[in-house]
Amino acid sequence: MDKLIPGFTFAPEFKNIIIQMNTNTFKKFLSIFTLLLPVLLFAQERGNISGTVTLSGGTPAENISVVLRGTSHSTVTNGSGMYEIKNVKAGSYTLRVSAVGITAVEQEVTVFAGSTAKQDITLVESLEQLQEVVINGNKNRYQRTESATSSRIPLKHIENAQVYNVVTKELMADQ
Repeated sequence: MDKLIPGFTFAPEFKNIIIQMNTNTFKKFLSIFTLLLPVLLFAQERGNISGTVTLSGGTPAENISVVLRGTSHSTVTNGSGMYEIKNVKAGSYTLRVSAVGITAVEQEVTVFAGSTAKQDITLVESLEQLQEVVINGNKNRYQRTESATSSRIPLKHIENAQVYNVVTKELMADQ
């Protein structure tokens, strides 16, 4: 212990403090290493998938859904058509790329531990037409736009600044 710093001798009361400090430092290092080891091992078992999605004309495809079938992993392409799916277990998967007005594409991809699999995809626009959309609406038969009197002056509801509700006899009869 006296040889830690050449030419310097430690007082006996400081020797125990230095030994204890080194023991505490070692314990802290060991506990931090023990906590980080599973994270490091977990990261080595997984990989990433990335790539670019383009349309048949070569333009980047924005906001296209990219799903790794059989898992909960999915993402959407950015403005440049790029996507990235992180922390995927090593193995073979089917990558499904789809959007409205685009023919869905499925491609096989293999993920290796600790690496990124690159999978570029070109999409073809779909010529499918949507069928007609019908919206049915019913007018509120209890709504009145005029009242007989409002504050003793015949006004329409919209012209009166006061807040009030009118319950008609038809509504009361239906209740």
